[in-house]
Amino acid sequence: MKQFFSSCIIFLSLLPSGFMAQTLKNQITREPYLQAPSPSEITVRWRTNLMTRSTVFYGKDERNLNHRTDSLQYSTEHEVRLSGLEPDTRYYYRVVLPKDTRTGKIFSFYTLPQKRLSETYSFALFGDPGSPGEDQIKVRDAVMKYYADKKMDFWIQLGDNAYRHGTDQEFQNNFFTPFKEMLGHYPSFSTLGNHDYHDVDFGSKYAQTTKSNVYFKIFSLPARGEAGGVPSGNSSYYSMDVGHVHLISLDSYGIEKDGKMVFDPGSAQYEWLKQDLQALENHRGFIIVYTHFPPFSKGEHDSDSDSIMSGIRENLLPLLERYGVDLLIGGHSHVYERSPMMKGFYGKSAEFDTKYAFREYRKNVEGFGKADLYKKEGKEGIAYVVTGNSSATSASRYPDFPHRAMKYSNDRSSGACIVEVQKNQLTLKWLTENGIMEDTFVIEKDFRR
Repeated sequence: MKQFFSSCIIFLSLLPSGFMAQTLKNQITREPYLQAPSPSEITVRWRTNLMTRSTVFYGKDERNLNHRTDSLQYSTEHEVRLSGLEPDTRYYYRVVLPKDTRTGKIFSFYTLPQKRLSETYSFALFGDPGSPGEDQIKVRDAVMKYYADKKMDFWIQLGDNAYRHGTDQEFQNNFFTPFKEMLGHYPSFSTLGNHDYHDVDFGSKYAQTTKSNVYFKIFSLPARGEAGGVPSGNSSYYSMDVGHVHLISLDSYGIEKDGKMVFDPGSAQYEWLKQDLQALENHRGFIIVYTHFPPFSKGEHDSDSDSIMSGIRENLLPLLERYGVDLLIGGHSHVYERSPMMKGFYGKSAEFDTKYAFREYRKNVEGFGKADLYKKEGKEGIAYVVTGNSSATSASRYPDFPHRAMKYSNDRSSGACIVEVQKNQLTLKWLTENGIMEDTFVIEKDFRR
C-alpha cells in the first residue's frame, strides 16, 4: 500500500504545472440559447463542463444589468426562466459562472409582442438545418443579412436539426456551434424530424415511442401553454400565439404507445390538435401549422407513396381546412416547393386539377416585384410550402418532379423562408443562400368572416 501511494505522488509530480487547476476550471461548453418565449417570460439555457448553480443577470440597459435570476440546483444543463418582463421590449443578459459575475458575453433579445392587429411580425423558418457545410453557413448568413435592419421576432427549425443521428455531439457540432449567435439573440421553436428520432443504441422505433432521444433533453418547448394555445403536456407538439398569429407545431414522426401517429383520428396528438383548433373559433388572425413531413412533395421524398406523407394528406388536411388553417410548412425533402392556396385536394400528384386552386391576383412586394396574391374570404383554403433545403440541396428527386400541385419548385438552391405578417396580410418569402428572393406570395384574409 505504501508503495502504491508513493507511485501516485511520483505520477502527480510529473504532470505539467497547473494541470489539476486547468482540469477543474469551470467553463461554458454550450453558449446561451433562448427558448419558450412569451410577452412576459423567456427561458435561457446553457451548458457547463462542471456542475454549478445557474445565474442570469439582465436588464434594459446593456451597461446596467440590474436584475438577477438564480437556480440553486447544481447542474451542467442550466435552465433559467426570466419572468415579469415587458412585452415587445429589448433586454440584455449575461449568464455567469459562480464568483465570476463581471465576465461573459452580453447577449440581447426581444420579448414577444402582445396581440395587436396593427403590429408587424416577422420570423424565419429553417428546414432540415442540421447538415454542416457551406450551404448551412451561407443560408444562415443570408437570413441574418436580411434582418440586419429589420426585427426578427423568433425563428423555427423544421426538424432534422442535427444530422445524421441527432446525437448530443452532432447537435453541438452541427447545430449549436454554427447557429450560436442566432440562438443567443433570437428565441427559437423547433419540431422533430426523422433524424432527430434516431437512437444509436436501440434504433428509431424505440425513440419514436419512448422519446428517449437527445432532442427532448436539450430543448424547452411551450407544452404547458406558456405562450398561448391549449396546453399539450407533451414537448413533441405544442402551440403558441405571436400577436394575432397562432402557430401549431406537430410531431409527424413520433409514435404513441398504442401505435397511432398524428394523422390517426383518436390519437392523443390528433385530439389535442382538434381541441386547439376549436378554441380558435373566434380567432381574428392567421393560423400556421409547421411539421417535418409535408403532405405534398416530389423532391427527395415522394408524397404519393410515402405512408406518413399520405396519412397527413388524406386524414389531417380535412381537419386543418375545416378549422381555418392558412399555411402549412414542412421540410424533409431537400428542395423548395410551394403550392397555390387551395382546398379540397387530398390526392396524388397526377390527380391535381386547377379547380382546387384559388384565383390568383398580383401584388407588388419590395425586393421581388409582382407576387401571387391569394384572397381568403372563408375558412377553408391552405397554402403548402416545403422548405427542406436550409443546409443542403437534394442529391436526387423523383422523375415526375415537380409535383403538379406546386406553383413554384426549385431543386437547385438552398434557402430559408421569411414570414412577415401585417394586419390582414401574410407574406412568405423564400430567400436563397445567395440572398436572392426567388419566390414570394401573399395571403390576404378577411377577418370579418
